[in-house]
Amino acid sequence: MVASETLQVVGNGTSIPSFLAEPSQAAGAAPAVIILHEWWGLTDHIRDVARRFAAAGFVACAPELYARQGSTATTDPAEAAALMGAVSSQWVLRDLNAVAQSLKRRPTVD
Repeated sequence: MVASETLQVVGNGTSIPSFLAEPSQAAGAAPAVIILHEWWGLTDHIRDVARRFAAAGFVACAPELYARQGSTATTDPAEAAALMGAVSSQWVLRDLNAVAQSLKRRPTVD
């Protein structure tokens, strides 16, 4: 059994929507993983990947790496390429650090 929710992680003044999936029957804290989405954005497929990690005993968090661009998910290759091309690697690293710090503060994370 897996529990899931959407977190709003604040990173450098921007709210980063993040999909969190946790083992609901965990005995104590579990290791955490951060799931990075493909160029399509935070899609149902990526949420399913996070749920599968949670089913395997991990706390899995998938942040929306396009949060600074309006949190867009797409199926159009041209739009996906434009979104990925506009991403700042420096901001992504800062946002991922904010997500990691948020996970460290969760009592369900070891």
